[in-house]
Amino acid sequence: MSIGRIFVIIFYFFIFVSCSEEYDMKVMPIDKKYTMDIAYIEDPALPSIDPAHFFTIFKDELPTLTKAILGYDIEYNLKTGMSDSDFYRRTRPIFRKNAQRISEEHIDITKTSEAAFSSILYGRLLEEDYSRITNIFNKNIDKKTVERIIAPSIIDNIMTVWNTPLRARATVLNVNRYFMYTSLYWKIIASEYENASIIIVNMPLADINKNISVKSMAEGGFVDRVIVYNENSKPSKATLVLSTYSFLSTDDFFSTKRSIKNTEVSVDILNYYILQSVAMMMKRYRVHENERYSIMAEVVDFDYNSWYKDLSSNPLREPYKLLEHY
Repeated sequence: MSIGRIFVIIFYFFIFVSCSEEYDMKVMPIDKKYTMDIAYIEDPALPSIDPAHFFTIFKDELPTLTKAILGYDIEYNLKTGMSDSDFYRRTRPIFRKNAQRISEEHIDITKTSEAAFSSILYGRLLEEDYSRITNIFNKNIDKKTVERIIAPSIIDNIMTVWNTPLRARATVLNVNRYFMYTSLYWKIIASEYENASIIIVNMPLADINKNISVKSMAEGGFVDRVIVYNENSKPSKATLVLSTYSFLSTDDFFSTKRSIKNTEVSVDILNYYILQSVAMMMKRYRVHENERYSIMAEVVDFDYNSWYKDLSSNPLREPYKLLEHY
């Protein structure tokens, strides 16, 4: 065998090993006790969780639910809380290190033409399985639909939420920390952040990047959480960023969709939604797009109330699909 051929084999072996290590998706053993550290990052101008509810969720209700439904003994440790400005400053090194990725992936909808944006969205759809697209949108999607309906509505939805007036400042979007209101920022930070495996934030997360999910395209351009692989995140090498904005905001976009009538119900729902995220991190369960009576049932179009009613009023079926990667 030639030296060149040996080199090629070794090269591809290391590529295979590195890709395998990149996504260590082993299910976490259930017979151990775990601790998950939590960081709460708050924009003080936006709606936030009542401190009493925060402690009730993580110190009382969520550990009980986790044991009852997932079988894990997890202590949720409220490790740190800080303002958005402090967090933004402390994580600047991660942000700067990934400047090229941000430049390549981020879509500035204030400077991108509607035609260019729709072209990006349609290209993204072409990468997905056709049956999944029709399942999420409940109809066939062609290029004209993207150009005439989907792209304009996403831009309008995001700008409407961002420009919602507040008492504490002019609008929801704080232009001084613009990127914190995007999912891409949190994907990047969470992939390297080492001080918590669960990060709770209260900013809306606009999914405006070239890897925009089909689900967020169908649901107005926002996501309410991101889960990413993080080699140094304990205990499961995964980090969750969950936004409470879609649960607590009073703007027309989210409050109409979620159909939640009061804060108490919202806290119960948040408990279950965090639990679903923990299931993705610890048991590597996938969200079920066509399931209603499972902890992994999908929340459709931010309608948390309907989702919670199905979970709380029916026996929960065992999840049956595993994630291959985050």
